[in-house]
Parts: sequence; C-alpha cells; structure tokens
Amino acid sequence: MDWSRAKTILLVTFLLLNVLLGYQLWYDKTSPLGNDSNANESTPEIEHIMAQKGIVLAADVPTDTPKLREIDVEITPNEGEPPIIALSTPFQASELKDKTSLKNVISRQIPDGESYQLDDYDSDGEKYVLHQMQGLYPLFDVKLELYVVEDLIRSYQQTHAEVLTGAVVKEQKVLNGYTAIELLVEKYLKAGTHIIDVQLGYHGQTFEADTRVLAPYWRIVTDQGDRFFVHAITGAVEE
Repeated sequence: MDWSRAKTILLVTFLLLNVLLGYQLWYDKTSPLGNDSNANESTPEIEHIMAQKGIVLAADVPTDTPKLREIDVEITPNEGEPPIIALSTPFQASELKDKTSLKNVISRQIPDGESYQLDDYDSDGEKYVLHQMQGLYPLFDVKLELYVVEDLIRSYQQTHAEVLTGAVVKEQKVLNGYTAIELLVEKYLKAGTHIIDVQLGYHGQTFEADTRVLAPYWRIVTDQGDRFFVHAITGAVEE
C-alpha cells in the first residue's frame, strides 16, 4: 500500500470536512432559516438593518412555533362573489368590539357565524372583516364581511370553508415570527415601514376550484397597507 498517498487522501478529506462544517456554522449564524426556530427575538444583524432603513416593529410577535400542516378545504361558494344578504335584525357596530356579544349577535342571523373572528387590520369604517377560524388560527382567505350603514350592521357577504379529511400530511414545526420578519427586512420592506401586526394562520392561492390547499403562513401587516405572507415552513414570501 502507498502510505504516502493514503495520508494525503486522508488529509484532504479532513480538510474538506472542516470546510463543510465551517460553512454550516456560518450559515446557521447568518441565515434566518438556519437560526433556531425557537428563538424569540430578532438577531443583532437584522436589528442593525432595520435601524438603517428606519423600519419599526410596532407589534407583538408570537413566540410559539407549533407543529402544523397543510389542510384541504372546500370553499362555499367556490366560484364568483358571494351574494350580499340583508340582515333581518340590524345591530350596532359597537357590539363587534365585545367577543361574547359578537358571537351571540351574529350566530343568531348568520350561518356558522360563531366560527369567525374579527380582524381589525382588514376592517375599515364601512366594512368589518372576520376570518373563519381553524382551531386557534384564522383562515385568511375565508371571510365574513359585515357592511355598515349609519353605525348599523345591515348586510353581509360570507365564504365558508369545510376542512376535508384527505391524505394526512405530516405536521412540521413552523418558523418563528421573528424569522418571518427577517425574511422581509432586506428585500421587501420599504424604508420607514412600521410593522403593525404579525399573525400566524392559513393561506392559499386564490383560484376557483371545488377544493383548495391552505398552508400555514405568517401574515405581516404594515402601516402602509401592505400585506406580506411568509410560508411558515419553507419561508417563501408572497406579497
């Protein structure tokens, strides 16, 4: 056996291994996706970039990282705009601010009304938007819209989702909220942006079909009216 050649091969192998381990260590420290998904604060590097661009985090960031999976849902109606339906008994818009009162008043007149939750950031003075909930998490594309006339809720539009028991997809631990923000800071957020809401829920491509696949997403809202969706498993960004 040529021991000199064998030692050379071993030395080269160890050198390549060290380079690979060094790269992995560097990636873990610098890449948002390489960071520990349990981290509950932003990194100094991202904070520095935010300070340079005048980006302000003015929202509470959830620190939980549950295990979630894609879900198959059937949307009703599955095509076209849902009809606007007049309420038989209009009610005061102020009742929407109380969760108990909200569930009572809309469940009496709107099918499955109790399964929706108010979203302050999608609502405005003329329309209140609620999202259907799947457990603790909103379905951002499934809405109950309540229309206001002279401080009274008089009509509504509604889409509804039924979760199907299709093929079971393995649950995966989601990225934490700070990682989602880091993925936006450098390329997507404009200078001077204020982040006003960070929320975990479900989102999917908008298209007309009998069934849709909704995946876990972080929705990040800015004071400039922008909505960013960050896939909570892959980190893919959608404006």
